[in-house]
Amino acid sequence: MKDLIGGSTLGATGIEAMDGMTPANLPCAETAPDDSISRDRLRQLANEIGPRDFAETADLFLMEVEVALDALSTVTAPNLLIDELHFLKGCALNLGMTGMAATCRETIAAVRMGDRLDLPRIKACYRASRSRFLAETCEDFAA
Repeated sequence: MKDLIGGSTLGATGIEAMDGMTPANLPCAETAPDDSISRDRLRQLANEIGPRDFAETADLFLMEVEVALDALSTVTAPNLLIDELHFLKGCALNLGMTGMAATCRETIAAVRMGDRLDLPRIKACYRASRSRFLAETCEDFAA
């Protein structure tokens, strides 16, 4: 799990530096706490891929999420926003980030209704979910 804490891919990123917010005050989905993590999903993922590959796989998912979040700032077409949000939701569910997945689901519905993308809310939710994910994985899944 060392790569998840100090590895270059998860070090100081634009997501971490965003607005100086802390996980305790970040807005996320109404349907799940902002940093909800499914421990059952984490155990399932660890069992599916093995403890040796868990950290690397989680690191890759987190990198993909951060790239997708950065890309969202340039997407304006609603159908492309929905595609990106669906991708983010899938990554979040793979990592047990139920709060992030709920926020993506709510945002997809809002974009379909013609609302503007609330990117700061999504990024803030990701930060909270990521912080909780790292705490949970270090606590429960460290090799």
